[in-house]
Amino acid sequence: MSLPVRSINAAAGQTLSYAATGLPAGLAIDPSTGIISGTLPTVPGSTTVTVTVSGTGLTSATQAFTWNVVGPVRLARIRARSGSVGSPQFLQLEASDGLAGCTLRFTAAGLPPGLAIGPCGLISGWLARAGTYHPAISVRDSTGTVLASASFTWQVGRAPATGPAGHVREYRRDSCLVRDAATAGIARCAGVTGQRWTITQDGALRQGQSCLATGDGQVRMRSCSGTIFQQWRVTAGGALTNLQTGDCLAFPASRTAAASIASCDGSAGQQWVLPAGPLASGLPGWCASAWHQPGSPAGPVSLRSCGHGHATSWTAWPDGTLRSAGRCLAVTGAANSPVRMAACTGAAGEQWQLVTGRVGSQLVSPSRGLCLADPRDQRAAVPLVLGHCASADPGTSWRIA
Repeated sequence: MSLPVRSINAAAGQTLSYAATGLPAGLAIDPSTGIISGTLPTVPGSTTVTVTVSGTGLTSATQAFTWNVVGPVRLARIRARSGSVGSPQFLQLEASDGLAGCTLRFTAAGLPPGLAIGPCGLISGWLARAGTYHPAISVRDSTGTVLASASFTWQVGRAPATGPAGHVREYRRDSCLVRDAATAGIARCAGVTGQRWTITQDGALRQGQSCLATGDGQVRMRSCSGTIFQQWRVTAGGALTNLQTGDCLAFPASRTAAASIASCDGSAGQQWVLPAGPLASGLPGWCASAWHQPGSPAGPVSLRSCGHGHATSWTAWPDGTLRSAGRCLAVTGAANSPVRMAACTGAAGEQWQLVTGRVGSQLVSPSRGLCLADPRDQRAAVPLVLGHCASADPGTSWRIA
């Protein structure tokens, strides 16, 4: 395999000499120009190359880098995928090149909205829009040359009409959101059907076949269609933000008026408490849990399977706390330290900030500048910790009703 000519320019106008060690067999560096040329070996391998540039009266400069010589690249077959809006996805693509580790770079065009691909082939995120998609995957080397490619189908359906159900309460007042024919208002909280809302995984506030929606600057009950006008997210301070408008659901001035949509301002008139529900991880099938063995002390918070009865319910409160069974999620230390449940005292270590995306959110501890995380994306019953916030890391992405 012929190698494109590469040159190293250290200092224009100076008389320099170049040397290199560790070059793959068949390559050499021109000592006067710094051009590395030759024919790459036919056997895959990795070497650490060290290049030294020197000159009379000058301090030598050295740089080391890894030179990967890849073999024929084969992209493993990618089967058709499916999912529903609001569900997390985790797909690791595989390509063989005769070397260990991540030596190739993956790109993708046409992924379903809400998903992204990492350079080593991990597709993750939260499905955000229904439809049929045909992602095209390319595998490249460091020169940008495409070495392998493939495409597949990804079918995204509407979110199921299920989820946490109960009152949507005004914070600090005994009033609840209530359906009133084609609109929504507030009433004293009671066990009536019109106050029971289901929060689906795509963020809809649903009663039967009708969903709370925005349109023309108002809030209406519309037939559930899965549109972005019917999708809401819990954001900072207990606000319910509509994804289409970016505005917030606001309390009416009186119990005889309808709820409205208004610019988000963090005021008390825009603070809501939703029904408790699972704290789902960006790792499919896994949830945060404060469950503990009977007889053992409460406190540790772990990642557990969402479907095995140990995924406890959580509520994001407008005061910045994240609560489960009357206790608050609290930090215990710096990076990689575990998080625990503790009596709610209003301490700084109990505060969490929601940094929201289209579906998932990062839960940031303002006192530490770190995120609630599953270390190393283990997808196992492991303790949750404070980790560094990375937008592309599914282990720091969460969805809470």
